[in-house]
Amino acid sequence: MICKVISVEEQVIPNSSRKVVVVLIADESGCVNLRLIDDQSAGLKENQIIEVRNCRVNVVAERIRLEIDPWGKIIHETSLGLGEVNTSNNKSNLIFRIVEEEED
Repeated sequence: MICKVISVEEQVIPNSSRKVVVVLIADESGCVNLRLIDDQSAGLKENQIIEVRNCRVNVVAERIRLEIDPWGKIIHETSLGLGEVNTSNNKSNLIFRIVEEEED
């Protein structure tokens, strides 16, 4: 996935020594939060074009986010271009709920 870094925000986790960073990334279709742990966020800056490989989707507190799995990586310097990004379609702002299907 080729995307642009819109914002980088470090989160403080009480009683934890781990570094957690939430990065808003976007492409032409929309944007989503990407949660990074420890060194995964090293070198990330706003307006940078990156390539995200092997990430998974997770729903936490009814919100969607991407996470890099153990085999994933972020390529910081990509020669691939990216057109205009769509920050108005933020999928992490949507609320996802499980809806039980009614029986007939």
